[in-house]
Amino acid sequence: MQNFRIYLAFIIAAFCHPLFAQEYPVSIILPEASKDLVEETLIPNKKNKSNQDLLQPIIDDLINKNYLAASIDSIVSDTITKVYKAYLFTGRQYDFKAITFDSLSEDFMNRLKIKKPTSTQEFILMREVIGDYYAENGYPFSKLRIDDLSLDNGDIEGQLKINTGPQIIIDSIEINGDVKIREGYIENYLDIFKGELYDAKKVKRIKSKMDKLTFLEQEQDPDLNFFGNYSTVNLYLKKKNSSRFDLLFGVIPTDNIENRSLFLSLDFTAEMLNRLGFGEYIYIDFERLRPEQQRFQVKFNYPYILDTPFAIDANFNIFRLGLNYQTLITDLGVQYLLNSTDHIKLAWNFESSNLIEINEEAILASGMLPGELDVSQSGIALSLHVDKLDYRFNPREGYSIDMKIVGGERKVKRNSAILALSELSDSVDFSALYDEIPNKPRFEFETAISFFQPLSVRGALGFHLKGGYRYTSVGLLINEKFQIGGNKLLRGFDEASIFTSYYGLITAEYRLLLSNNSYFSFPFVDAGYVEDVDGNNSFVAGLGGGLGFETKVGLFNFSVAVGKDNQSSFDFGKPKAHFGFVSLF
Repeated sequence: MQNFRIYLAFIIAAFCHPLFAQEYPVSIILPEASKDLVEETLIPNKKNKSNQDLLQPIIDDLINKNYLAASIDSIVSDTITKVYKAYLFTGRQYDFKAITFDSLSEDFMNRLKIKKPTSTQEFILMREVIGDYYAENGYPFSKLRIDDLSLDNGDIEGQLKINTGPQIIIDSIEINGDVKIREGYIENYLDIFKGELYDAKKVKRIKSKMDKLTFLEQEQDPDLNFFGNYSTVNLYLKKKNSSRFDLLFGVIPTDNIENRSLFLSLDFTAEMLNRLGFGEYIYIDFERLRPEQQRFQVKFNYPYILDTPFAIDANFNIFRLGLNYQTLITDLGVQYLLNSTDHIKLAWNFESSNLIEINEEAILASGMLPGELDVSQSGIALSLHVDKLDYRFNPREGYSIDMKIVGGERKVKRNSAILALSELSDSVDFSALYDEIPNKPRFEFETAISFFQPLSVRGALGFHLKGGYRYTSVGLLINEKFQIGGNKLLRGFDEASIFTSYYGLITAEYRLLLSNNSYFSFPFVDAGYVEDVDGNNSFVAGLGGGLGFETKVGLFNFSVAVGKDNQSSFDFGKPKAHFGFVSLF
């Protein structure tokens, strides 16, 4: 383009100058009339850069100030003072005020609220803004030019014209490789659909978006084919092992089992991604947390229903505490997929907790209803998930946010076994005690926020904030409270051993990443506040370390931790240890 001949001449001339390897500073020498244009006249060279690299920012700055002919005139080596002397040519300062537009361009500039450029920097910025606008609206080959260019008397005169080029339409997305995935999933995931206008912004994000899909990998970078007014997006994909079987054992010191000082807890997890080729997600988890506790959980997610940005998401959770009670939680809803990693979910939430057996003697002796009753709640849940981590299984950088709000009507159900105790008591009518418990709303809030910051070449600092609050005006029953503690939440404590209506925990950890899936974590510290058995604040803390390493057969991990609360200190003689194995397939 004619208006950039001076600038192009500068670039060619500049690159023709000899480059020097010695780490000498460069002294800048300007014409007498231009000495005030450069603030720093002596540039140190501490990183063994070429003189061209050292001087390029100064030349760019002069050009941005409308000295379009600025260039390096010559470079002389002074071996006595050990300095390179760079003689710069600035030329005259040009004025852009005489730039005009044709009628079409002027109307377009007014609609985009772009003003006429008055400097080189403004002209380059204007060109980028116009180019980006057309490239994101079906015209990737648009050009901006200046006709009738004149540089007389320091004034730049000419008429700005825009050539949009051909309009380009997306014809198809071609998947090359052995990956089985439905076409509608890829189109919705990339937000690129057949028949829509070409959008350079979306096209530039294809590679980074595809890199975030854990069940595939790219054999080579995506590319484009153009034919006439159409374009094809080519993806080169292959399968990647991302589904997993996870087996975790915990060696837990205990005083609650006769003739045994240790208990072996078990946590089995199966997580399957895109096994059917629909981008679906299936999660199955079974936990034997303590001798009397078991938990079973199933999750299912099907994204992009009918090729829309919505997903079906279901969660089924059942927890059993010995012969005390059993709690069922069902969560069925619809996710709105904000982008490739983030979503908002609206769901129907149902929870039902039922007693299995009752302690008749204790209830009759107290003359009161027990702290655990049959109770249910039906309501609405709203949740948010944001994932900006660089790698889900072993992150080093980024953050993630999970928040959930649940509200609904809570009902205490009459237990026939407890009502029958009225016949054995002369003074207590248990039916009347049930009448004193009204149906009231119950609200719940939970959040989990994680942040990772790289440290040195392989290190990372991880910070986590986890909290929950559950409330009803008539007070929570024991079997309505959160159950925390253990390897997933508050390490150093027995699994699900703390019953609390609220918790707030902060975790800090240092991780040394040994490979993509291997790490050494030491130390990690969990600390915060929970509710104790008397309803008061209790400070809790966990301290420990962990190791995860990758082998040909899978991932092995090991962690050990000790815990303390207001009633006890760290007992390093009885740590909680967990051994895990993850098999990717």
